[in-house]
Order: sequence, then C-alpha cells, then structure tokens
Amino acid sequence: MVVQEILPIFDFEAPLKGPGELRKFQEMVPLLRSISRSARKKIAGLNAQLAFFKGQTTKCRKIQRKINHELQKWSEKMRKLGLTPIAIWKVQADTVDGIYSWEFPQEEFVPYKEERPTTHPVGHQ
Repeated sequence: MVVQEILPIFDFEAPLKGPGELRKFQEMVPLLRSISRSARKKIAGLNAQLAFFKGQTTKCRKIQRKINHELQKWSEKMRKLGLTPIAIWKVQADTVDGIYSWEFPQEEFVPYKEERPTTHPVGHQ
C-alpha cells in the first residue's frame, strides 16, 4: 500500500501548526492524494450501496452513517497534518507565504482564492 511507504517520512507527533513553509506542504501532496484516493474509493462503494438500497430507510441510514464516518476520518487525518478542511477533498494551508489550498487530485498547493457566488441584480447580467 502506498500510504505505508510514505507515512514514515512525516512526524505525526509534531504536525505543522500555524504558518509552515509552503515547501513542506507541497512535499505532503503524494500523501494527501493517497489518503484522499482511498477515502473516495470507500465512499464511492458506499454510495453505490446507497443507490442499490434506495427506499430501504433503515439500511440507507446505516450506510449514510458509514459515509459520514469515512468523511470524518479523512478530515481528522488532514487536521493531524496541519491542514484545514474547507470542503470535501479540499484543504487549506496557512504558510508564511500566504494561504494556499489543495483539492484532490491536484498535483500541488495553489494560492487560495475565496470562492464567492456570483450574483447579478435582477435585470443585469
């Protein structure tokens, strides 16, 4: 498993807290991709089960709890690495160079741009 090969590189006893060097976060991208790929695969399987058992409320609730548990585990892993989850499969890193974000399956962190909905006054577009 790829994660086992990468994990020893990082010191999980001392996660990055506060501003960290962007380079350190960039070096984590293969690990982030591996963790996210694994979680997405599990959740895809659970979503398939959810679709199959559509209409079976008790079964669907149980599957939904499993999905929520997998998302929570992903989020906790990201936090342990010094990152802030901001959406599903998307994290934010506070660095001395500014705020950066990474979203699966990107190859690197990019400068964070706050996403704001575009609204137009009625009659103006």
